[in-house]
Amino acid sequence: MARGYLALRAQVPFDLMAFLADAHEHHGVLRRTGAVYQFRHIELQHRLAGPDLRP
Repeated sequence: MARGYLALRAQVPFDLMAFLADAHEHHGVLRRTGAVYQFRHIELQHRLAGPDLRP
């Protein structure tokens, strides 16, 4: 139910695991360590995370 809600609000792709696998296998943006996906470049991770809004 949560996956459908987030997909409809355009927060995450509906098939998140397929999206992550594609980013890993075809685009090289992510690396896989065990069952965890990690960004290859920390700058990309920070860029996608957006601004830090903590006071």
